[in-house]
Amino acid sequence: MAWQLLTVVEATKAGPAALLDLVTASVSWDSATYANGVEFANDGKTILIVSNADAAKTSTQTFQAVADPDGRTESLAPVVANLKTGLMGPFLPLLWNTSAGRIRFIPSQAVEVDIKFVAVRVSSPS
Repeated sequence: MAWQLLTVVEATKAGPAALLDLVTASVSWDSATYANGVEFANDGKTILIVSNADAAKTSTQTFQAVADPDGRTESLAPVVANLKTGLMGPFLPLLWNTSAGRIRFIPSQAVEVDIKFVAVRVSSPS
């Protein structure tokens, strides 16, 4: 399966200003126009923001877990309601990263231009 790679955006602001920067479209959002799945680099400080502009459909992102030292392999499947924005993460690399240092998820609406994603690396709190 070929995975669509999201480019991680570095947050340049802190707190509410960072979120305002994101929702006013100063970053490039990727549409869910790929049927095979999505991945992005993760260092433990990366979050995923999902915008669902579809008036009729919810969007579920099924994150693929990797086996941790205790053998846990459950997936995570948060739902973003129609006309809402969801925030997921940060993700602990030990539990979610592939051997390539990436997180993988499969959107329920695989080919949907109204569902958009952006992966953001947040800074350490100051």
